[in-house]
Amino acid sequence: MASTTSPIVSKILHLSDLELALLLCLISREHGIITTPSASLSLLTTELCLVATRTFGLTCSIVDCTPSTTLDDFASALLLPPKSTQQPQQPDYFAHGPRRSVHASPLLSSSQIANCILAKNLNLAPKSVQIQALELLRTRRIFTRTSVQTAPKQFIFIPVLEAEAPGKGERVTPHLNDFFSLAHWHDPDQGFVNIDEEDEVERGSAESVNRRNDSNSALVPESVRLASQIPLESKVLTGRAGNQPSRTTQSTSPS
Repeated sequence: MASTTSPIVSKILHLSDLELALLLCLISREHGIITTPSASLSLLTTELCLVATRTFGLTCSIVDCTPSTTLDDFASALLLPPKSTQQPQQPDYFAHGPRRSVHASPLLSSSQIANCILAKNLNLAPKSVQIQALELLRTRRIFTRTSVQTAPKQFIFIPVLEAEAPGKGERVTPHLNDFFSLAHWHDPDQGFVNIDEEDEVERGSAESVNRRNDSNSALVPESVRLASQIPLESKVLTGRAGNQPSRTTQSTSPS
């Protein structure tokens, strides 16, 4: 007797390791740390952003932390632009429609915290910034100069850190580190599925344009190409004729 697999289970079976990590965070309503070797850190951050927006239909903000990151820098980087024309969240965690769609997020009347925060190199941020990150996770609120921002109901905070191997690498402050219930090391050899798909689409679009241009060029009749040379030849002939002396008819009177 053939077994049937529900659509949701079928989707889960086809998830990448990064997609599965974010799904676990969403289902458990917990936060996690994701690491990879330093050479792939930027690719990992981009891939996670694509996973959040395209696979799960979430809004996403990337906080690029450095030793000079201030509290204001951190708070402002969490917020989305005031106006956004993107799709609403999906209750089953998966975004519907084509995967190549525009990054999904709800209509916003004012700035608010994104559903998914990717804190790249959070371990490099000053201790005061990491403490503020801890307060955000504890209270789901953050204070800015002008207002108090509350995290949305569906909210995950993901530090994206360097680690050359699982369990090896820099850590955030101990109290903040203890607040994360999931840690995952991504092997670059497993690839970056969403980035690869995006590159394939871009290459396909470029090839389509090239084929269309070649097709249009092939449709131009040879007679049209020859006709385009006629005006130039006519000018050459006209110029030559203009340089020749005009003929005169001589009449002889009868003697």
